[in-house]
Amino acid sequence: MKRIILVVTLIACAVLVAGAQGPNTRHGPAPSIGSADTYSVVERGPHHRVWERIEYEPAPDGRQIPRPHRYVELATGLHYWSDGQWKESQDLIEAYPGGAVARHGQHKVIFAYNLATLGAIDMELPDGNRLRSHVLGLSYFDTASGKNVLIAEVKDCTGVIVEPNQVLYADAFEGLRADVRYTYTRAGFEQDIILHERPLGPEAYGLDPATTRLQVWTEFVQAPQVRKSRRVIQATKGHAVADETLDFGAMQVGAGKAFTLGEGRVPASAGPSRPTGEAAALEALQPVRGVPVGKQWLELEGRRFLVEEVPVDAVAEELENLPQTTAPIAKAKPVSTAQLVLSLPVLPERGQQADSGSKPMQLASAGSVSLPSWALVLDYITLNSSQTNYTFKGDTTYYIRGPVYLYGTNILEGGTVLKYTNSACLTIYGALKCATAPYRPAVLTAKDDDSVGEPTSDSTGNPVRSSFVALSFPSSISPTLSHIRVAYAGTAAVIYGAGGAISNAQFVNCGYGLVFLGSGYPTIENALFSDVQYAIILYGSGCYPRAVNVTFDRSSYLVGGGAYFVATNCIFANVTNLGTSGFGSHNGFYNSPQFGENRFISPVYPFQTVGGGSYYLVDGAGFRNVGTTNISTNLLAELRKKTTYPPIAFTNVTFTEAMVFSPQAQRDTDVPDLGYHYDPLDYAFGGCHAYSNITFTPGTIVGWFRTSSGWYHAGFGIRMNAGVTVSFEGTATSPVWWVRLNTVQEQDRTGGYGQAGICSWTDVNIPTVRARFLRCSAMASEKFNGYFADDWGSLRAEVLHSEFWGGNLHAYANYIYYTNCLMWRPATVGIENGNYSSAFIMRNCTVYGGQLLMQRWVGPTLFSVRDCAFDGTEFKVSGDPYGSDPNVTDFDFNAYTNASNPFQIGGAHNVRVVNFNWQSGPLGNFYLPPNSPLIDAGSRTADQVGLYHFTTRTSQLKETNSVVDIGYHYVAVDANGNSIDTDGDGLPDYLEDTNGNGSGADDFTSWLVYNSANGLSPANGLVVFTPLK
Repeated sequence: MKRIILVVTLIACAVLVAGAQGPNTRHGPAPSIGSADTYSVVERGPHHRVWERIEYEPAPDGRQIPRPHRYVELATGLHYWSDGQWKESQDLIEAYPGGAVARHGQHKVIFAYNLATLGAIDMELPDGNRLRSHVLGLSYFDTASGKNVLIAEVKDCTGVIVEPNQVLYADAFEGLRADVRYTYTRAGFEQDIILHERPLGPEAYGLDPATTRLQVWTEFVQAPQVRKSRRVIQATKGHAVADETLDFGAMQVGAGKAFTLGEGRVPASAGPSRPTGEAAALEALQPVRGVPVGKQWLELEGRRFLVEEVPVDAVAEELENLPQTTAPIAKAKPVSTAQLVLSLPVLPERGQQADSGSKPMQLASAGSVSLPSWALVLDYITLNSSQTNYTFKGDTTYYIRGPVYLYGTNILEGGTVLKYTNSACLTIYGALKCATAPYRPAVLTAKDDDSVGEPTSDSTGNPVRSSFVALSFPSSISPTLSHIRVAYAGTAAVIYGAGGAISNAQFVNCGYGLVFLGSGYPTIENALFSDVQYAIILYGSGCYPRAVNVTFDRSSYLVGGGAYFVATNCIFANVTNLGTSGFGSHNGFYNSPQFGENRFISPVYPFQTVGGGSYYLVDGAGFRNVGTTNISTNLLAELRKKTTYPPIAFTNVTFTEAMVFSPQAQRDTDVPDLGYHYDPLDYAFGGCHAYSNITFTPGTIVGWFRTSSGWYHAGFGIRMNAGVTVSFEGTATSPVWWVRLNTVQEQDRTGGYGQAGICSWTDVNIPTVRARFLRCSAMASEKFNGYFADDWGSLRAEVLHSEFWGGNLHAYANYIYYTNCLMWRPATVGIENGNYSSAFIMRNCTVYGGQLLMQRWVGPTLFSVRDCAFDGTEFKVSGDPYGSDPNVTDFDFNAYTNASNPFQIGGAHNVRVVNFNWQSGPLGNFYLPPNSPLIDAGSRTADQVGLYHFTTRTSQLKETNSVVDIGYHYVAVDANGNSIDTDGDGLPDYLEDTNGNGSGADDFTSWLVYNSANGLSPANGLVVFTPLK
């Protein structure tokens, strides 16, 4: 008979979150780039450290400019405070008089020499409180009769240290052969009860197996005050059990589960064995599968107990495979819970554990300890709840190098990049808000993926499918995930709650896609599963996913487990097995099993690749205009703004004639196409040279990529030659976008570095970028890759009413004019190097985060900043040789959150703000509250700066000719969200009044007088237009 050992795991897991030159002397051969290739730690905290290396960029004046490359490493319990500094935590248990101790971490644990000791496990929490506990035994509890029976009771046993971070107490119970094992890591603490035998069945004690639960009793002799919140969770076979979340202030006991040892691991790390000397992981924290375990905190007869339980039915098969005990507790009989408590033993205190005369625990000899290859685990998890309300910033690369646990409301900003090492996991015990958007996704990928974000110090640059879990949601909160990309994960997301909503998502080259452990009706809308071996896994009972406009390609199994799934408007390509039953209609199939009604079968491979996007549809597939509109109104509205058509790509093209580019990638405005829809890209440029003007008309969306990499004359999308103007002519409702390809496409690998997407090499007849209502976006760590900048030349930029999301706005010797712009977490805004004839002028801009740079080494560039708001911005303006010269330096009428005036000169009218309290409105999230000190605090009236028809208030009150408010302004809209059109002629006021001064007499048409090209009167009529599709 094959022997199977059952493991019942009880976890007390303390997871801790806890020199001037002339203007024309700059050209010549580019000096070599110096680089400090070694990363070093420049900052530490309880759960993070910042790594930095310096790369030296050659500047036009010959100096080497240090460019810091940074990323933030996160791991729960990474450091602990000792001797006045943060020290690195260790997964280590050491012999200690009276037992053993783990002391190199934020939580510390003393293990008694004898397990049958009062408070045998003494854990000091990060806030200094203590949890002293000991295992008492196992029992059956019949919910129908209310009877308990004790089936195992702890007995005298000594422990041994299994290096480096485990303690094992062998043969620890009377009535049942079982061991107790503890695992200590910097992230937590785990207690396993390992059963070598099967207890007698409930029927042996007169209990009903169908209503009986297997319980583990742990007594706490010291604990902080606990707060409890109760919920009901669904176990297997229709069982529902009550579960309490226990909050001890600094610690919480969260959701538990039962699973077979090894089964709970991600695929690449299956099996309990580990190399000699490698620290053991917390088995019960592997978030791939399991049966929910209920728990409750009981205070009875002056004693405190944590009782966890799982229905016997839920683990019946695992129990049946164990040999039955031959020495059950004599005369065990069912009693009430109160009577059982009275019969529970009171363990002896065996003196001070740290007594120098006491024996230290011994090390286990080689080969003396063996673990089962397959077992069952019951767990509860005690987590540090101090790491709350964490924001993953959109300008930062994070390296998840171990388990990370977050509570509260956490924010995942668009642009952020999370990179994972093998077996790492980001677990959200609270809520996760995706502050993402079209062209502003969050990317979660492997550490070896250098195509996005900052490369890590240990990156190979060759990403492959790993074993990490990108996101895990163990709480009852059902997450809403949107505009995310997960690549190379062992598991993309694990969701325990009732459902969840996933939309506008890309899952690329993963082992498991979405794993649902609860019941409900999760929705997956407009998503891509590319080379995901197991696309959807259903372990919870009563889970029925709905997929709408989802593309599945190259999956071995589509849906594993569950009763059925429903698909609408989806594409199934190269799917080997459906798994569970599929229902639905209006789906497309290629080389895949078919199901449902209104099927569409493609005779050809249905996709085409342009750039890094491999799932644009081909015309011959028959998947366009055949979907149903019987889907959610929100999704249908989103699809009408998206496309299945690819961009037109220009690679190393030279333009010698004037070019006008308008939207061409057809938006899906009619009957929906099947499958995943991309955010539109009309064109893509890489390594192109413009000898003539280029214009992008309203609504055109343009991507750029690199065909080379370097600081000098490399890494650009478009290079402008002398006299050329590139114009972005957007409107408030149809802006022009200029974005990196990797903000849209799932496998863009044209990373690297360079000066800018649009650049200039010339000082003669300086080329110009002219932008009106432009939107730019880039992923995190694009800090040295500008949207437009000089590249050892000069460039003029006139930018009005535009928004920049991440990226870089740094220049050497440009002529830069920013008026009414939003700059969200820019790496740098400003000028470096400079010369005698360049200028940098900002008016009515809002800078959120980022850095304002003023370093004019070469010459006194005019640098003027007025009427601007700086929220959490770093000011790198000190040390500038002209910073105190009022003839070339001007700062005033600005608002900032800094504790003191950050400017070297001026600022008599500046406004210091503790919290801007930004408001959300029809066009964005940077409106001012009604009582803001920024209102009417500017240097001139709004009409003088062209903002007559704009507003900063959610009430949509126009500025008109009042004193201008400080910061970014939006176009004023009416109650329907349309730009105000005072004369009703179909042209908004801000477009008719082109200079924005409020006068109706100095423009081609007056915003005060109805104008019609055909002479019709101002009345309702038919408007005819040609849609893009």
